[in-house]
Amino acid sequence: MFILIFTTGLVVLSGYFFWRFAIAFPGLGWWRLLVVVIMAVLGTGRYWGGLLRRQGFEPTQELAWLVQIFWVILLFWFLSSGLALHAWNLLAWSAAKISPSMPKLLLPPRAFFITNCTLVLLICGWAWFEAGNIRARHFVIEVEHLPPGREAILIAQITDLHLSNFGCSRQIVKMLELLQESQPDIIVDTGDFVDANLYQEEQLAGKLRALSPPLGKYAVLGNHDFYSGAAHSLAFHAAAGFRVLRQEAVL
Repeated sequence: MFILIFTTGLVVLSGYFFWRFAIAFPGLGWWRLLVVVIMAVLGTGRYWGGLLRRQGFEPTQELAWLVQIFWVILLFWFLSSGLALHAWNLLAWSAAKISPSMPKLLLPPRAFFITNCTLVLLICGWAWFEAGNIRARHFVIEVEHLPPGREAILIAQITDLHLSNFGCSRQIVKMLELLQESQPDIIVDTGDFVDANLYQEEQLAGKLRALSPPLGKYAVLGNHDFYSGAAHSLAFHAAAGFRVLRQEAVL
């Protein structure tokens, strides 16, 4: 079902992108076929990456999967910003109908496409910065009953790091620094920790294992932990000293 939904969404997003591209550059003729081929390669990275993995090229398979995910993200934001530009054009058209003397603010197809692409690059650039700019956010939750002798319990929650072998070293270092500085009483990982087999997995697991909060370390699996392999994620958490909760709770 997931594959069906994902593939359907990808087809819709790709169709919208190609439609906007085709009307922005109507004179390309057969060159459009090249664009279709490139889009097909980008959008099927998971499948041809799997073929490479079976041939022993596991890092290439991970890169192919990341290329596909990044392409889907670009297409999603292209559609989202495109809808905003369609709304702009609708308002501009309505204003021109009401007052013909107003300046023509409609975006023609080529300007629409270029503006759309620019917005996507700006959005993704900001998102890339935010993803690497890991920081701690502090919340105070007041409760009536704490264990005797404790004025507070500090819980460190880490979530959705999506660690892979490409561009994640800064995230790992920053995460470890924040955990070491905060000296929490308990650490909880609430899913999507890893997205692939990490090249330096043993070293990372060792650094996480060295963190020993007095109330322990607990984790649950997220959907991406299953995409990359639940068995692998469970083994990694175990090596890092986490107890993974599955169909159970701990008081």
